[in-house]
Amino acid sequence: MAPAKHRAAYEDFIDNLGDKILGFQGMTQINRVAKDRNFRFDMQGLTTKDTCGKQYYNLQIQVQNESSITTLRKLAPKTAGRVLVNVEAEVTAPQVAQAFKDSNNPKLREFVEPREIKIE
Repeated sequence: MAPAKHRAAYEDFIDNLGDKILGFQGMTQINRVAKDRNFRFDMQGLTTKDTCGKQYYNLQIQVQNESSITTLRKLAPKTAGRVLVNVEAEVTAPQVAQAFKDSNNPKLREFVEPREIKIE
């Protein structure tokens, strides 16, 4: 039951970000974009993840230590979702939100090593 509760809280957090999810654009260093009781959304800096030298925003949603869900709190501060967005890409809030949802496998019992999703 707990993993379904985790997933629901994770997706609610993403859905409630709305256009704030684009707040990372223009940032160059670690910065908190948004948070709630269960999760925080951070821009972890710029990274170069391919041989072409393209730069990407390294975006992560992490479990908060003070989560209101006891079983989720035990997972803190694990990363629940990770998305890389090309700094030159024109992205929409729904694209970034969907990438975060896709980056976390709902079948996992815990948030461990979310898949990396690239938005070009």
